[in-house]
Order: sequence, then C-alpha cells, then structure tokens
Amino acid sequence: MSYRRAIAIREFRSLWLASLQSWLGDQLARIAISVLVYERTGSAAITAITFAMSFLPTFIGGVLLSGLADRFPRRTVLVLCDLARAGAVMLMLVPGEPVVVLCVLLCVEAIVSALFSSAEAALIPDVVPHDVYPAALAIHSTTNQLAQFVGFAVGGVLVALLGPITALSVDVATFLVSAFLIWYSVSARNVRRVEPGRSYRSSISAGITVLASSPRLRILGSLIWLEAFYVAGEGLAVPYARSVGGGAAASGLLLAAGPVGTAVGVIVVTKLITAGNRLRWLGPLAFATGLPLLVCALHPGLVITLVAWGASGVLSGYYVTAASEFTLWTPEQMRSQIVGIAAAILTTAQGLAMVAAGIAASAMGPARAVAVAAAVGMICALVAGLRWLRFEKSLSEEDSIAIAESRKAEVL
Repeated sequence: MSYRRAIAIREFRSLWLASLQSWLGDQLARIAISVLVYERTGSAAITAITFAMSFLPTFIGGVLLSGLADRFPRRTVLVLCDLARAGAVMLMLVPGEPVVVLCVLLCVEAIVSALFSSAEAALIPDVVPHDVYPAALAIHSTTNQLAQFVGFAVGGVLVALLGPITALSVDVATFLVSAFLIWYSVSARNVRRVEPGRSYRSSISAGITVLASSPRLRILGSLIWLEAFYVAGEGLAVPYARSVGGGAAASGLLLAAGPVGTAVGVIVVTKLITAGNRLRWLGPLAFATGLPLLVCALHPGLVITLVAWGASGVLSGYYVTAASEFTLWTPEQMRSQIVGIAAAILTTAQGLAMVAAGIAASAMGPARAVAVAAAVGMICALVAGLRWLRFEKSLSEEDSIAIAESRKAEVL
C-alpha cells in the first residue's frame, strides 16, 4: 500500500492536514468547554451533559444535512462548514455566556461537523486514484485516532496553562486555517447533481433506500457498526478505573488504549495483509476484535486491561478496509448522503451501546459489562461475517461464469 503516493497528492495532503489540526483543536475545545461550564455552574452533571452535547447532535447532521454535499461543490461545502464552526466557537468566547447558549452553540458546531465529515469522505475518492484510496483512508483514520489520544492526553495541561478562553481561540484558528488550506489547495469540481427535480427530502429517502437495498453496502455497514459494541467500555472508563484502584490518570489511559491500538492496527492490517485478501479477512477480524475484551470478565488489573483494550484496537484495523470498500461502492452522485447516514447510525449505535453498558455495569460491575458487550458484538460479527463470506463467494462464482461465457464467445 503506497502511503507516499497518497501524501504526494497535494489535494489529499491539504485535506489531511486541515482535518488533523482541526481534530486537535476540537479535543482541546471539548476540555475547555467542560472546564468553563464547571467553573460557572459547579455541577458535574451539567458538565457531563455539556460534554455529551458535542457528540449527540451528529445524527442530525449526518442524516439531514449530508446530502448538501451532493448538491453543491464539496470544496465549497467544506469551507463554509469551517467558517460556520469558527463562528459558533467564536460566539462561545463572549464573557458571561449562559450555559444554555453554550450548549446550543455546541450543538450547532457538532451538526456542522457531521456535514463536514460526510462531505470530506465523499470528496477524498475524487482527489486520489482508486488504488491509492485505501492508503489515503488509512492515513486519515490513523491520524484521527492519534489526534484523539494526543488531544485528550495533553489537552488538560494546555487548558490549565492557557485557560479555557485562549484554548477556544486556538480552536477558532484551526477552523480558519482549515478553510484556507481547502480553498487554496483543493480544486473546484463540477457538481454531479442528484436526479433532476428530486426534492431534498426524497434524496434523503433515496439514500436510505440504496443503503437498505444493497446487500454489499448493508453487510459492509454492519461490519462497521459492530464497533459500537467494542467501544462501549469507553463510557465506563472512569468507574472501571476506580474498580481496579485507579483514578483520573488510569481513566485517561483506558480512553487512550483503544485509539492507539486502532492506529497501530490500521498500519498492521494494510501492511501485512495483501490487498487481494483484505476483504476475506473482514469477518474473522471483526469477530476477533472482541476476543481480548472477554478477559475483562475475570476483572483483571489495570495493566492487563490496558493490554486487552489496546489489542482489541489493533484487531479493529479491519475497519479501514470495510469503510473504504463501503465508500467506493456508494453511487458517486449521492455518496455524501449515504456516508452521512452510515456515520449517523454508527454514532447512534455507539451512544446506545454505552448507555446499555452503563445499565449493565450497575448490576454486574463495569468489567463484566465490557465483556458482555464484547460477547454480543462477537455474535453479531459471526452473523455478519458469514453473510459477507456467502456474498463474496456468490460474486466469485458470478465472475467465473462471466469469464467462461466471455471466453466461449471469443472462441465462437
């Protein structure tokens, strides 16, 4: 897989760098907002709700707004999203801002971020050749995971040194830099519009219909959405850390273990498994991702748990192959809409899985709740993997028949 070829493409390099520094700024901003809200309210509950507001509204942006990038130039959509996010965060800098207003602005920023992500995912296949796309997506995914780790790891220290207002100002700057990079370095492209006369509402319905009716997209989507079961433990990081005698630092390590493992896993999967075999490994790797997490049923100490969560992250490197195959097989004229819907389903599934794991933890403890979530994910992975195996086999048989018929026609 040619990572150098991907980085050498100016348009992709600019998109990647724009997103990277925005991701870092976002993690910094989430911590800054939490500090700001806690300073003003003194309430841990309100602070937690405010933090969650930066994630939950992504469903709205993913489903209802992602189709805009199929109707208007995607470069323009990305730039306008950056400017809108910069404006929303800038308004958070107003002295004495009520907490309710901060929550509304966080919702706006999260909704627009969902549109940005789907538009970017739809644009990347346009700026890189198809044979380079898996490498480009691997780079994109790996740095996203590392940005989460670095952002959370050093974000608290930076907020303590700079103060929440300055940290939010840095986030504003990252969005403005991103907008400039994309506008300056990414070429304008003609819009491949949806069918003439189709309303925006019907475009959303059409995207859902395509996703539901395509066996390939449906099965690939299910392999991607399995991630919700395997990351459910992240919502239990604090109580899990306390259950093994750790504190805030242990919680941070647990939250970092998965993203770091995934970053390594993406490289391992794309380097060690040849391109022709990666699709065959989707099912086995999706199933195996849950295996290390089963050790949590024994309630091990912090070190073993970190190793288990990290190993699960490494095995989850199959996700990039599934995501790249999913994106490339979506119709180009409605790619942003379908990718946005798939991302919204994943986000919702993650939220529901974390809530369910939290309820289970109250009855059986956080460690066993993580193991149960992983076991359920493995059962679902077994079903999805077998369906994918049958689907791949049927395609191979069809290809063999088509080749035989072609050769027969040539002889005649």
